[in-house]
This record gives sequence, structure tokens and C-alpha cells, in this order.
Amino acid sequence: GAGWQPTPPPAPPPPATATTGSSGGSQPRLLGSPRPAARALEVLARLPQLRSIMLPGARPLLSGGAPGVAPAPACAGVLRVLDVSGCGLSGPLPGKWRLPALRVLNLAHNQFTGPLPEALLEGMAGSVQQLHVQGNRLGGRLPACLASMARLEAFHAGDNRLRGPIPEGLGRLPRLATLGLARNRLTGRIPRDLLEGGVARVFLDGNLTTHGSDEEMPRGMYLT
Repeated sequence: GAGWQPTPPPAPPPPATATTGSSGGSQPRLLGSPRPAARALEVLARLPQLRSIMLPGARPLLSGGAPGVAPAPACAGVLRVLDVSGCGLSGPLPGKWRLPALRVLNLAHNQFTGPLPEALLEGMAGSVQQLHVQGNRLGGRLPACLASMARLEAFHAGDNRLRGPIPEGLGRLPRLATLGLARNRLTGRIPRDLLEGGVARVFLDGNLTTHGSDEEMPRGMYLT
């Protein structure tokens, strides 16, 4: 009879892709073999109709560099989704990008440092719905302009090194449903607009924030 044959090894995963939003339909753009972050971002920056960049966990492709080292991509005016979570990126966040069409920005679980740039937030204030920067090494204060991001539905910035008070006005954002600020170094009184229960889920555990003894905690707020 036929002899024993070894089981072939599993096929390697396909290369990471970026999706374009041209009129001819979404088509994958193969980014090829692993390369330094600057080179990969340079390739993406040349695609003027790119609508979505989704590379979660693509450490071999992007590890080590930060988007801040690259100029604003050619697709900045039409880009709607940018997800580079868990890619091992480091350094400061870009402060001069203008992403007026962006709806989802996910930079979570990297090694970004420095403050959350106010200019970056202002550049997408009229469009962004989900902002994820949790699990980095961001420091400094939360920018006051967060309270002007009228379309924001979810803001996750837990597990960083943010300090100072929580900006006033977040509880009055009409669409904000989730505010994640747990395990930072935030201090001061919790703004009254948050205590009034305008945001369904607020995570403040692991900080040094306080509230008055006569102030009732709304359902959905977590402090410990």
C-alpha cells in the first residue's frame, strides 16, 4: 500500500489589504511583503481615492513607526476609516493631519506617546463618530475641543497616562453613548453634565476623579 505522507503545513495568511472607494467598486490593494512603516505609509499616501485603511494587528507590516512621520495622505479628504490598532506603532500622533471625512479612527493598543493633538481632533471634528486611542502611552490633558465633536458616538482613551480634569461639555454631546477613560491619571470633580446622565456608559475607574456626596451617580457610570 501507499506509504505514510506528512500533512502539509497550513497556508500563510494573505497579505494585508487596503480598500479603495472608486466608482468601479471596492478592490483590494495588496501591500506585499513586510516592510518598514514609513515605506508602507508612503504607498498608501499615493492612493487619492482610498476610503478605508484597516490593518488591525499588522505588526510585521507597520511595526516601529508612527503615522506622524508621514505627510497627510493624498486620500485625506475622502478617507472614512483608519484602523491601525495593535500594530506596534510608536512616537507622537500627527498634529497636522486634516481628515474631514473620517468616521472611524482606531489607534488603540499601540505605543503612541505625547498628548492627544488638538489640531488632529479639530481636523475631523465635523465627521468622526468613533475614536479609539486606548492602550497607548498618551499623556497630557484631554483637549477641550472634544466637547465640540458633535457627531462623536464613542470615545475610548482608557489605559493611558492622561492627567488633569475631564473637560466640561462631553455630557452634552448629542450622540455620545460611550466614554471610556478608565485607568488614567485624571483628577478633579466629574463635570455635572456627565453626572446628569446624558452619556449611557461612562468608565472612570482607576482615576482620582471625585464627585460631591450629594450628587447621585447615574446608571451606567463606573468609578471603581
